[in-house]
Amino acid sequence: MARILFLHGLHGSPQGTKVQLLCSAGHDVCAPSLPKESIAQSLLIAETAFLEFDPKIVVGSSRGGALALSMSNAPITPMVLLAPAWVLYAPFPRLNDSTILLHSRDDEVIPFHESERLLRSHGLPPENLRAVGSEHSLNDQEVAEALLDAVSASD
Repeated sequence: MARILFLHGLHGSPQGTKVQLLCSAGHDVCAPSLPKESIAQSLLIAETAFLEFDPKIVVGSSRGGALALSMSNAPITPMVLLAPAWVLYAPFPRLNDSTILLHSRDDEVIPFHESERLLRSHGLPPENLRAVGSEHSLNDQEVAEALLDAVSASD
């Protein structure tokens, strides 16, 4: 099983359903608490957790996905990003060829086309983006299965 750094979204938590799912699948998950008030403080916490935990995969949800794209060490680590809010929080995103995006076509917060644009801007194939779920929080069974599949593919 994989060592995963999980970066939660603005309205998520380190004990949320996605973290529980990854833990119940046997993964070793580090999920730091990221303050809503400061993206800079959240980025510092994420980078510190990365250095201390030495994950094999970074999973980021919404704002957490933007943090993953902003981390100085992100380009060398496989990432699975769920509806990454890069347009709001990561003006200079960095990703690598192994990055997988999960995003709902019906996302009411971060439009699906922003994930398409992110991949195009980095020269990644459309297959790295998987349309799943029915809304931004991506909390349904289809997403759970896609998340576990993406983590397995990245490991």
